[in-house]
Amino acid sequence: MRMPLMATLVMLLLAGMAFGQTGPQQRSPFTPIISRIRIVGNRRIPGKRILAEVATRAGDRFDPWQLDRDVHRIYSLGHFRDVKVFSDDDQQMVIFEVQEWPLIAGIAFEGIGSDIVSMATAEWRKRGIDIKIDSDYLPQKVKRAAKVIQGFMEGRGNSDPKVDVELENVSKDGIVVRFFSRSRQSR
Repeated sequence: MRMPLMATLVMLLLAGMAFGQTGPQQRSPFTPIISRIRIVGNRRIPGKRILAEVATRAGDRFDPWQLDRDVHRIYSLGHFRDVKVFSDDDQQMVIFEVQEWPLIAGIAFEGIGSDIVSMATAEWRKRGIDIKIDSDYLPQKVKRAAKVIQGFMEGRGNSDPKVDVELENVSKDGIVVRFFSRSRQSR
């Protein structure tokens, strides 16, 4: 049975208080030893790559604060929309559950002139906005890309351009990113 990290943290905090402990540096001699670490939910990113970011190892004492740092390190890879950590009831097995961002399977432009698309995509490359087919969908990059398109539309005399983004799921792991403008002067 899996136990969410928060429930584990509360149990350890209560156990620590029962033994007069005040923080993560003082551990009970009864702190479990981790025997196994698993990664689940990954599809494209190899488990070994994810584990390389994790400081917790089999043989270490169960340390909720370190597990929290490990979750942040996994997030820092940039490939995941969600990362959770669980343990079994006796806290000997730790499971990191990850959910990867989908891949961009297509990019579409609606109501945006081809000249603006060409200039915007060239500008994306200059600014390191990596939006292309088979790259991870990262919402912050897509927002930046839409602002670049909007900027070029303003430069072409559009007084109030609005570029929106729509996502379409085309497979379990793939989406189409659609940039669109309803503005009259965007062509």
